[in-house]
Amino acid sequence: MSTPHTLPEIDYTLFHRRQVLSLINRILADPEIKNWEVDQILEEMMRLDCDISPILVDRLVKTTSDREIQLIAYALSFLQDDSILLYLVNILTDPQVQPAVKYALIPTFVSYDIQPNDPDFAHIFESAFGDIANVIHQSTEDILDSLGGAKKSETLAFLTDSYTAFPLEAQLSFIKHFGRTKDPRVVDFLNIIALQEQDGTSELAVYYLGKVKNPVALSTLIRLKEEIQSTQLQNEISRAIQFLSMMEIQPKQKSPHSRVSLGAIFKVLITHFDNMGSRIILFSRRSGDTERIDTVNLMVKTTSGIVDCFGVDQQTEAEFDDLVKSIVQEVGYVEVSFSYAMTIIRDALFNNQIAKNAVPANFFLLKYFFGDQDLSPTPHLPKWSEYGWDVEAIAKNKKLVETSAQLIDSEAFLHWPDRSSKTRRYGLRLSRNSKKTVGKRLELENHQIYKSYAVEVMEPLQKIIQQNLFLVADLLAQQGTTETAGKLALAAALTIDSNTLDKHPFVSAMIDRSLKVAMEESQALIGNDDIPVLSDKIADYLVGSASHGINLNTATIEELVMLPGIGTDLANRVVEARPYTSLDELMKVKGIGRVRFDEIKNLITVEPKDVK
Repeated sequence: MSTPHTLPEIDYTLFHRRQVLSLINRILADPEIKNWEVDQILEEMMRLDCDISPILVDRLVKTTSDREIQLIAYALSFLQDDSILLYLVNILTDPQVQPAVKYALIPTFVSYDIQPNDPDFAHIFESAFGDIANVIHQSTEDILDSLGGAKKSETLAFLTDSYTAFPLEAQLSFIKHFGRTKDPRVVDFLNIIALQEQDGTSELAVYYLGKVKNPVALSTLIRLKEEIQSTQLQNEISRAIQFLSMMEIQPKQKSPHSRVSLGAIFKVLITHFDNMGSRIILFSRRSGDTERIDTVNLMVKTTSGIVDCFGVDQQTEAEFDDLVKSIVQEVGYVEVSFSYAMTIIRDALFNNQIAKNAVPANFFLLKYFFGDQDLSPTPHLPKWSEYGWDVEAIAKNKKLVETSAQLIDSEAFLHWPDRSSKTRRYGLRLSRNSKKTVGKRLELENHQIYKSYAVEVMEPLQKIIQQNLFLVADLLAQQGTTETAGKLALAAALTIDSNTLDKHPFVSAMIDRSLKVAMEESQALIGNDDIPVLSDKIADYLVGSASHGINLNTATIEELVMLPGIGTDLANRVVEARPYTSLDELMKVKGIGRVRFDEIKNLITVEPKDVK
């Protein structure tokens, strides 16, 4: 009898590598390719039936093309594959890897929530920053030449990006390195650092501005004194101005032709909040007197102000539409007036101050875009009476408060459900619970899970949710056509701290949606496609329709055995030990130790007057 012939296993490694690199080369072949087109190709790459991250990492350390390095670093951010982080750390600490690769990877690490200036990760970035700083130091003359030439804007952007990525010690070294040149060409860079108003770095930037014996430096310091809010920093600026004045330096007179020619405002868009409490404000205006469009895009967080900023110049209207599609369309947006958007920006700058979060350096590169607009940090306090709204009446309107639960289904709140790892964990617990538990025990255990979720996840977010509700109410009121939704949002915001979160209609609906989404996503994790949704409205459990626990003094044996770890014999002992005056007395029952008690204490109650 002949042995059946076994075909050799085919190694597709080279084929997969060729597929991945072919897509990379397709992007590189088009120097005019748009951002959204790059994303489309990367999405196509993600659909390949192979592990693409190691292929990209291998290519990253071998290529010498700056453009390819930047592209692959972006692709690794786009993929969000946690398994590659160890490879990337090894690249940062490998002295054989070129500094350009390490520099390109900094935004990649940030996209994985690993901040280079975080003390916990300082040891990872230490050698990499040394390599990058050395490259910059060796290129000082070239950089100064570029700062004084046609590539000034690009070079300033490069310097600020590099500086921002560095930890504090490296930032101070960076400022000293360029400040000691005393070259007028570094004035704009030092000005940007001073405008950030950060302890240590801004004072150092002002100090070195005072060492540049040039009219440009003195003019810059005079303008800084008008713009800076910090009294301490203003004192430093005054000393620097006094020093240059003593050296008989005269401020540079403004040229009437030095002003940037700004075109008419084209559109201003604000996205709805995403699930991280962020929204994007996109400003666009005509490029001078041409039909082209320039944009400035700001990411704003309620708690920390402006967190990111970038600009795109000289776009056609079609390219602008593509930009909108790639940046804001997924979350949804509304068009607002320029003046209203500036109010939101001033509020964001105020939040930067309160949170002690540095305004991104790029913002100061692009602030010319706003012309003569006042950019003083100012909190935005909506004047509801201007919309004809009676705040007291809205807060007391029970129908509005109850109906606010419906907001979670509207476009403005589409991304509000929490997607944190804690929520995913609760979703997994609910899914597993519904798989293995039935009846009243399921109801009791789920009721406790929901209550725990409200306390652990939602309570810490209460103030942020309230702030965002106020902001959404204000934005909806601005639209006019969404006045009813705006009043619902305001009613929800005004009453959010008048009751426990689990009983507030809007928050209850937000919990409902968050957990339902988490449960659906958890199905794949536990290999079960038939996990039932436990209720048409999970929030029903939270507002009191479920039992608040089994009363130890009245429960039957059948009810007690539904508790985790309680069998028939132990249930009989619990009954025999009645009456109970407190939950802790249950631990006197043989078989109820601390561990078992902790498992069931939130599922039971004691009501002494009802003893049978």
